[in-house]
Amino acid sequence: MKSSTWLPVLEQLAKGELISGSQLGANLSVSRAAVWQRVEYLKSIGVDIQASDLGYRLSHAVYLPDPATIQDHVGIEVDLSPEVCSTNTLVFESRAERCLMTLYQNQGRGRRGRRWIAAPGDALMFSVGAWLDCGIQDLAGLSIDVGVAICQVLNGLGVNARLKWPNDLWVDERKLAGLLMELQGDQDRTFVVIGLGLNLWPISGVNASTTSMVEASNYVWTDQDTGSLINALSSAINNSQRRTPQDRIERYNAVSLLNGREIDVIAGITQISGIAQSIDEFGRLCVLTHAGAEYVSAGDVSVASIMDLLIDFGNCLLKWCLSVDERIVDQGHIDPVALESGLRSIDWSVVQSVAICSVSDPELTHAVSVYCDSLSAPHCDIREMRMAQLPHWFSLGSTSADQIGIDRVAAMLGAFSHGKNYCVIDAGTACTIDFVSDGEHQGGYIFPGLSLARSSLTLRTARIGGVADRLYSAKLEPGRNTQLAVEHGIRMSLVSMCERALRNTSLSIDAVIVTGGDGEWLAGHLPDHVIVQPNLVFLGIHRFFRGL
Repeated sequence: MKSSTWLPVLEQLAKGELISGSQLGANLSVSRAAVWQRVEYLKSIGVDIQASDLGYRLSHAVYLPDPATIQDHVGIEVDLSPEVCSTNTLVFESRAERCLMTLYQNQGRGRRGRRWIAAPGDALMFSVGAWLDCGIQDLAGLSIDVGVAICQVLNGLGVNARLKWPNDLWVDERKLAGLLMELQGDQDRTFVVIGLGLNLWPISGVNASTTSMVEASNYVWTDQDTGSLINALSSAINNSQRRTPQDRIERYNAVSLLNGREIDVIAGITQISGIAQSIDEFGRLCVLTHAGAEYVSAGDVSVASIMDLLIDFGNCLLKWCLSVDERIVDQGHIDPVALESGLRSIDWSVVQSVAICSVSDPELTHAVSVYCDSLSAPHCDIREMRMAQLPHWFSLGSTSADQIGIDRVAAMLGAFSHGKNYCVIDAGTACTIDFVSDGEHQGGYIFPGLSLARSSLTLRTARIGGVADRLYSAKLEPGRNTQLAVEHGIRMSLVSMCERALRNTSLSIDAVIVTGGDGEWLAGHLPDHVIVQPNLVFLGIHRFFRGL
């Protein structure tokens, strides 16, 4: 299907708003059947379109660059072709100094000819071509200069991007962007093409573990940002010859992902293992091995695992996250009936340790440990939170260790930095409220959460039937039918019990920290100083094993 056929549909849906099939057809002057065909094609190339009886909508808004707006911000000719084989290929063949952008590459290429394809609107893709009055031999450090320049632009947008030699950009151990450089010339003149692929939204179909601008910083991309990247890339190309080796090395060190880390480099048929030690004046990666320093001009680099897998195993669900220090990189949940297959879905190649917080059946908890041990590398540590190992800065006071769940302790540890006296409310299946003063537990409350109260009324009261948990009014006024009366009642009960608990304490509370599946909703009905922290238990697990 030609891009002139599918692009108008994508433009209509770009904001992520629901549009009926008949309205789409009217806007585009085509039949509803034609709309359906275009939607099916977009779905086939990766666009996440949700269809219902009410119409069509994207799962999220997408970025569609406006070349005219971008042209106002850059000093190089900008063109947009909605669908191409590869922007690098077309610019390289044209030998023209220009920037070619696209929404979709049906033969997109990464380094070493690897396939790289992203759905239209989910990634920024462009290539810049430039002629330089020098030979290829004079451009050894160009890929480093370009990678550093792109890192600096992204850092300026609040994204902690780091350069993974030679030309990948990573955030929190995940690939955010990639560069592909191609050269052709002689001793006096060289044509340079550099392509950039930047993930704006989560990308499927890519081998490497990836991240995106939305995941890394919740950043909404603009045409001005695209212009900044094009200018940075063009400037790096044109100024590369004037950059001194020392300047290049210093700029690389400021954004390097690899320096000081254990790495493996595969260069052709050779594998080199050691500690990355910056670059030399030619842009080659220096690797300190047992035999001494090795210098690599090209190769695939893998980094030793540095992520922690944190597991919160509750009564009904196993929740997990991959974290670097206290930053969560990826997370999900697993039904206990599918433990092994669920754990296999985690990217074990990046895991260096496993930390488990469990209130589930001991046999299931042991099964999780066994599965983790079989799936992880031999050096992976697997540890479980235990009451006997509480950190020195936290105490249960007079609370009996066998009468409090370790998950409640984890939540209190996660909130430890919020003041001398604080309250933790975990609004999950059950709602728990715990008070802490000077690092000592002062007691708490447990009562049914929304889902437990809802299921109890539904299952034990024959005439109530199913309760639509999302059909409620924010004001929680008296319900005019049984369903609303139940839903508003259990919600009002939860809010009232939390308010009463806060009034009932003799502590002068510095902060109320709310977590759990219903935490965000509950916080909206509690006093203004409430802090919502969805991943509080994970933070507590991390602090249990690593300290503050």
